[in-house]
Amino acid sequence: MTRHGRHDVIYNVVMKKPVRELLAEELDEAESNSLLMFMMGPLKHDPYGQGRRLQMPFSHLLMGAHDGFRITYEVDDIERTVVVVAVTPL
Repeated sequence: MTRHGRHDVIYNVVMKKPVRELLAEELDEAESNSLLMFMMGPLKHDPYGQGRRLQMPFSHLLMGAHDGFRITYEVDDIERTVVVVAVTPL
């Protein structure tokens, strides 16, 4: 069960173009694979448990960290989608 009491919802993960380009072209294979495994595992299954909500005016976004990177994302509960908007080094 997740921190929010829901264990039956699995979200689709969508990456914005700059995130896809970063993973495909700029990071080494080990870093890209690690981030992809995080996004397609813990983030997909429990997005609210992987990050914290940002303060206004960005309160629609959450930010988590994995393997030396900061992952900024938005959760759409109606569409059951996590949109990864940015990945930056810590």
